[in-house]
Amino acid sequence: MPSELRQRVITGVLFAIAIVVPILVGRFPALLLLCALALLTSYEYLGLLSIKDARRTMALLWGLFVYVSLTLYSLAPDDDDALRYSILLASCFSLYLIVAFVLGWAGLKLQYFLLYPLYSVFPFALLFIYAQWFGSYESFIVLIVLGFIWINDTMAYFVGKSIGRTKLSPNISPGKTWEGTIGGWVSCALVGVLFAALNPHFTLWELVGMGLLVGIGGTFGDLLESQFKRLQKIKDSGSVLPGHGGFLDRFDSLLFCVPLIGLYLMIIKPH
Repeated sequence: MPSELRQRVITGVLFAIAIVVPILVGRFPALLLLCALALLTSYEYLGLLSIKDARRTMALLWGLFVYVSLTLYSLAPDDDDALRYSILLASCFSLYLIVAFVLGWAGLKLQYFLLYPLYSVFPFALLFIYAQWFGSYESFIVLIVLGFIWINDTMAYFVGKSIGRTKLSPNISPGKTWEGTIGGWVSCALVGVLFAALNPHFTLWELVGMGLLVGIGGTFGDLLESQFKRLQKIKDSGSVLPGHGGFLDRFDSLLFCVPLIGLYLMIIKPH
């Protein structure tokens, strides 16, 4: 195994363990973990927007306030308003990003101080909210979403390396191919079959649909972050994760998918 690939695999496995264990332990370790990930990802994203020093600190404090407000309010019994409004707001922003990406101006409107949490904070808060979708904290929803994203990223990488020939978006991400992308989507659908056998809350077709949604949405999220990096003329958002770049590089798919998953849950499993 090439040393670069070995480093990527080792980092990925250790990072996955560090994420999965607190989520499995319980509600408050998960709450703290997702908060830390939101702030670390936001730190790198603000750096891409050239927001630094005191301005970055103030922006991070605003992001922390948004995270705490959403997650704590979501714990209120018999009150789904925060959940519905948060999902709709973050989902509209994700759809806005699609339009902005297609029109070629995705990097221009995201520097507003009040808007950045919609991209890099809301998704982590929503993940915590999803864990309580059925009335009490259940880690499996979070783990299913993360599993789909990791499977999509991993299989897209390996299939693309093996048989990839047709470039997906050569001007934005030259390494990505249609073969790898479709391989990731198909893998998500197949893993949905496995997940269906491990939980009582979703049917087979609901999880297959969720897997495809994560695969397609994750591709947009990955391309969007690649566009941000091209605007700043950098390769990775950070270097804290050897072989993977930074936290934003690792969670770019998640940030885009999570609000869309919320809309999907509202349709198939309404409160």
